[in-house]
Amino acid sequence: MTDFAPIRAGIVSTLSGVEEIGRVHEAERGIQADSAIRQHYGWPAGATGKADIRGWFPRIRDFSGVQDRIGRGRRMTTIWEIVGFVGFQDAEASDLIVQELLGRICAAFDADPRLGDSVIRCAVGDGPNAPAGIQCESIVPVRLGSSTLAHRVILSLPTQHFAR
Repeated sequence: MTDFAPIRAGIVSTLSGVEEIGRVHEAERGIQADSAIRQHYGWPAGATGKADIRGWFPRIRDFSGVQDRIGRGRRMTTIWEIVGFVGFQDAEASDLIVQELLGRICAAFDADPRLGDSVIRCAVGDGPNAPAGIQCESIVPVRLGSSTLAHRVILSLPTQHFAR
């Protein structure tokens, strides 16, 4: 089986370097209770009172592999989902904040398309029309817990690497 840990670490590291991204976790955190939402996704971290919500985590959506023809192992294509929550604040035009964050996220992943040498590339397929880099799947308003309204952002990132 393949080791996804270095790729996950590269994604977390890249996200963590994005200005004003909020809190980045290695894995999804439980947020059923309102207190857990603030604990895991409150931003800035440790803020008291009405803190904003900004939190992100990667997870694998699917993967597949084919045997490499020249003996480098199994070539794995993985589709990662990067899920983010950004607090919905009408007075602050939070949809524009999300838009700005998306631009920064794209720039960060474009600046390191090999995720610190953990992948061959962040693309799927070949050719000029093959999806490469961060893709935005959806941005929708959601209710977290009983009272917190947020934008849920789902991004995808295709990666390719060799499993040995």
